[in-house]
Amino acid sequence: MTEYNLTARQKQLLKIIVENINEGKDIEPLMPSITMQDSQIIGIDHKFDWTLIGDLDALWEADLISATNTSRGDKTCY
Repeated sequence: MTEYNLTARQKQLLKIIVENINEGKDIEPLMPSITMQDSQIIGIDHKFDWTLIGDLDALWEADLISATNTSRGDKTCY
């Protein structure tokens, strides 16, 4: 069995993503929106903190979500 070293916040993020997909919400690709006030993923009714991008990267590095690079060098996550 594969072991993942995720933080509690990263586990919660993964749980929220999976729950929204299971509810049939069309949230893919995952589009994070970071402002001075909060962070969110478009289509998910939840506010995240400023670590959202790093947490998505951790999920990608653990091979729990997939990502492709855009022409601007940003990651698009699925």
